[in-house]
Amino acid sequence: MKEDQMRQEITKRLGVESLPKADQIKLIDQVNEAILARVMYETMEILSEENVEILKSKMEDKSCTAEDVDLFLRSNIENYDEFLKNIVDTFFKEMEESVESSEIGA
Repeated sequence: MKEDQMRQEITKRLGVESLPKADQIKLIDQVNEAILARVMYETMEILSEENVEILKSKMEDKSCTAEDVDLFLRSNIENYDEFLKNIVDTFFKEMEESVESSEIGA
C-alpha cells in the first residue's frame, strides 16, 4: 500500500468528506502518522536483526528513495500488502472501540 493509497483508505474510513479541506488534511495527516509509526514498529518486529540494520541504513541514505525502501520491505516481509492492511484494520478497529467505550462512559 503506497502512501497515496493509505491516505485514500484513511479518508474513506474516517468519513471526513464533509469537513473543511484544511481540517481533513490535518486529521488525515495525524492518523497517517500514527499508522506509519505502527507500521515501523511491526516491521522492526518482523525483520531479522540484519535486515533491520539494512533498513536503517537505507532510511539514512539520502539517495535511497521511498520506492527503494518499499521494494526492500516487499522482498523481506511475506505478503507485505496484507501485512499493511492488517495494521490499518487493527488501528481503525481499536479506534472504533475506543470511541465506543468513551461514549459508554460519557
